[in-house]
Amino acid sequence: MYGGFKTLDGRHPWREVCADGYVDYRARKRAGGKVAYFNFDLAREMELIPANHSRRMTRELERVILDTFALQIINEYDIANGLDLSDESVLPNTFMATRYLQAQHKDKRGLNSGDGRAIWNGSIKTRRMTWDISSRGTGATILSPGAQIAKGPVKTG
Repeated sequence: MYGGFKTLDGRHPWREVCADGYVDYRARKRAGGKVAYFNFDLAREMELIPANHSRRMTRELERVILDTFALQIINEYDIANGLDLSDESVLPNTFMATRYLQAQHKDKRGLNSGDGRAIWNGSIKTRRMTWDISSRGTGATILSPGAQIAKGPVKTG
């Protein structure tokens, strides 16, 4: 019933058109989450839930939302400090943090700036529209202002 959520696994067509436009990150599921709000109308429009789905959060729907979006990246700091990548919470695909120019960065070229704490979950193409889906607050990427100030990876948190 919620198959559309399963396609949001890090794959995104941007990878094929701009190889230098992102940095890849492995991610892991975060435990203990709870859905505070869900836009049922938007989810129907995106075809993530059936058109006749009730406006009620079910246990199954909450689980698939959390499995899709309750993520934390495994960044360069984590790898340098020996994070166990064999843990069952680590997802198989990578997620991208996109590069783009941010005025507060010194290089002013966008090489080291972009999604500072965000990753792209993927995209959804419906009959009427294509949606790019991202998660914010997933952990400090190397593109974050803090990493540029520190001149290297920073710990998430």
